[in-house]
Amino acid sequence: MVPATPPQTTINPVDLLDSALEESWHALCDAFDVTADIPNLRTLFCHADLSAPFKAAETVLVNMILEAIESVDRFSPWYTRPARAYGLISIRNGKLNRFKWMLAPDAIRRWHEELEKLHLAIRKNSGLIQASLLVDQLAMRELSDEPQITAQCNCYPPKIIRINERVLCKTSIVCDDCDYPFAP
Repeated sequence: MVPATPPQTTINPVDLLDSALEESWHALCDAFDVTADIPNLRTLFCHADLSAPFKAAETVLVNMILEAIESVDRFSPWYTRPARAYGLISIRNGKLNRFKWMLAPDAIRRWHEELEKLHLAIRKNSGLIQASLLVDQLAMRELSDEPQITAQCNCYPPKIIRINERVLCKTSIVCDDCDYPFAP
């Protein structure tokens, strides 16, 4: 008798990457009293060098911390804390004359497990990450090259918005005040 489903011996690379990112994000949110959705890949991998997976993991963790800081509730004790309290230090790049956020040594020790998960996921999925970022970049470029039009509602005086023509053709955007859709 043949088993109905063969045992799965391979790990889905997308699941590995997603779980590493989500686990790290949730660990940060728990540590810093934050309730927020995980940022998109473009935000997480901003300035990440995928040819050096451990450095890329550090960059992703720094980007996560920066996003978490933006989502701290103003009634949280973390709200008034400086970046150093989150484990971030700024380093000046002399060539570009810019500052760059990095993990402090104590933060590297604190987030060692998360860094290892991210390092493994990035090392095994750098091609997938590059492809996802490329597709995302191409989609953003396609939207930005599209012609924009102005549309108005039936209010007096009418409210005017600028929107991509394709978006307005596919959907109906209704004004909150007059309950009429915006039209070109």
